[in-house]
Amino acid sequence: MIRYLPLVLCLTLAVAGCATSNSLRAARFAESQQDFDRAVVEYTKVVRARPDDRNARASLEQAKVRAAQDHYTRARRMASVGKLEEALIEYQLAAELNPSNEAIQEEMRRARGQLRAKVAVNASGKTQLETLIQQSLDAPLPGADLPDDIALPDTLMFRDASARVVYLAIGQYANLNIAFDPAFRDQNITVDLRKAKLAEAFDSVSSATRNFWKASGQRTVTVIPDTPAKRREYEDEIVQTFYLSNADLKETIDILRIVVDARRIAALTATNAITIKD
Repeated sequence: MIRYLPLVLCLTLAVAGCATSNSLRAARFAESQQDFDRAVVEYTKVVRARPDDRNARASLEQAKVRAAQDHYTRARRMASVGKLEEALIEYQLAAELNPSNEAIQEEMRRARGQLRAKVAVNASGKTQLETLIQQSLDAPLPGADLPDDIALPDTLMFRDASARVVYLAIGQYANLNIAFDPAFRDQNITVDLRKAKLAEAFDSVSSATRNFWKASGQRTVTVIPDTPAKRREYEDEIVQTFYLSNADLKETIDILRIVVDARRIAALTATNAITIKD
C-alpha cells in the first residue's frame, strides 16, 4: 500500500490543480461577462487553493472593487426612486466588498437614517409625520375655532346689501362677535347664503368683497382686507415640537427641508427634537 502513496498524492494534487484551473477560467470568463460577483466567488476559490499566488490575490481584489461598484450603482438607483430597503441591502453588499470606500459608507449611513425617519404612508398619500405637521399648522388657536354644526336658514339672501350688514347678520344668527379691521371698506353686494354652513357663508361674503376672515378669539370673527400686508399682520405663528425616538435628527431635518421652508425648522439637539414654526 505504501508504494502506491506517491501515486495517490500525485493524483490528488492533479485533481486539485485541475479544480483551481477551472475556477481561474470561470473567474476570467465571469469578468468578461461583467459578472463580478461570480468572479469574486471563483477567484476566492483560487486564492484558497493558492494562498501565495499574488496574481490571484490581485485579481480577487480587483473583482471585489468592480463588484462593489456595481452594487453601489444599483443602490443609488434604488434610493433615487424611494426603494430604501433594497438600496440599503445593495449598499451593505458594496461595503462588504470594498470596506475602505468612504462614499459607499456615507451613502449607506444616509440610507439607514432615511429608513429610520421613514414612517408609513396613509391613504391620503402623506406620511404620518407630514399629516401631523399639516394638522398642527391647520389647527385653530385654542378657543378660536368656529362651531361646525350651524347652517344658515333657507331664507338668508341679500340683494345689494351692505357687506358690513351681511357680516353682522351672519354673526347675529350664529351668536358670534364680528370685528372689522380699521382698513375695512364697506360695499354693497348680492349674495345667496341659504342653508350655507357658517364657514361657507363667511367665505362667500369675503370672496365677493376681497376680504378674508379670521377666528380671532372665543366666538369672535375679524374681517380684514385681503392684502399681502394684512395677511402678514394677521398670520398666526404656531410652533409645534416633534420628539424623534429612533430617527437621526440631522437627516430628518434634511428631509423636511425639501417640503418646508428651512427658516421655519429648528433642531433641539439636547432632546433629539425638532420644532416647526408656521
